Amino acid sequence: MEKVKKFRRIRALVSIILASPAIRLDLSLLFGLLMNLVYIIENLATAIFQRSVWAATVTVYHSLFIALRAYILRSRRLDEVGKMGNAKIHRICLRVGVILLLLDFSASTLMLYTMRLGRHTEYSGVVLFGFVLYTAYSLCSSINGLIKWSNDNKPLHFAARNITLAAALMSLFNLHYSLLSSLGLDSDFIGRIGAAGGFLVFFTMILLALHLIFRSATRVYRSQNS
Repeated sequence: MEKVKKFRRIRALVSIILASPAIRLDLSLLFGLLMNLVYIIENLATAIFQRSVWAATVTVYHSLFIALRAYILRSRRLDEVGKMGNAKIHRICLRVGVILLLLDFSASTLMLYTMRLGRHTEYSGVVLFGFVLYTAYSLCSSINGLIKWSNDNKPLHFAARNITLAAALMSLFNLHYSLLSSLGLDSDFIGRIGAAGGFLVFFTMILLALHLIFRSATRVYRSQNS
């Protein structure tokens, strides 16, 4: 009986903790960092052993995502202890949006160029299974966060959700192209279908970055003129 009561108290405590958007955001960012790291190691191994420019690009891109997530997490910590004003927080979010936009343009250009050259990388079944797991987790967690915390308009939380969704979309595109490359299809067909999927994904990611930039720039302007 005592064990049951103890279990209920622990469950109630966990429910209270997870009900906080700030704590859920921290947990999401930390777990996302861990998952990103595993994903990077997987792509880095492919880039080294198969000399894949594609896998190397994905590795660099997700490494920068780790840096952005860590930057947001650090900024949130400083905000909690009162070391940052609203204007500075909005400038940080604006900076994150600009970096995300530059990443989107550079990654899309390099990846589409790689596809045009026909340098397709075939992945093993184990690696593809890892890609599927990571993509499913990242998409589900990012979409769930967008829906569940849609009324949470804190700037850093909003930036974190955009970054999480952008990383999920990037992993979706990598999975899309990796599956095409591993099916042994014609190079021209892979290039056309891959480019079509890449256009949709990167267009969405660029919209996310522009939305974050516009929102943050507007709030920076208001804070300076208030």
